[in-house]
Amino acid sequence: MISKPLTHFVEILATVPTFYRPHRSYLINLSYIKQYVKKDGGYILMDNGLSVSVAKDKKEEFLSIVQNL
Repeated sequence: MISKPLTHFVEILATVPTFYRPHRSYLINLSYIKQYVKKDGGYILMDNGLSVSVAKDKKEEFLSIVQNL
């Protein structure tokens, strides 16, 4: 259990290019993306089976990052 806000970890991992914050509730490792689904507003399926929402204002940024991987 951790009592730090997510922004704390975003700042720590800012120099690591494989971490991305697609939504205000999530910080993901891009190495573990299984699939991006465009329907229902767009979401990411991770290797562990979790689905992660992509914020509307971050969708274009996320797609450009994934294309460059």
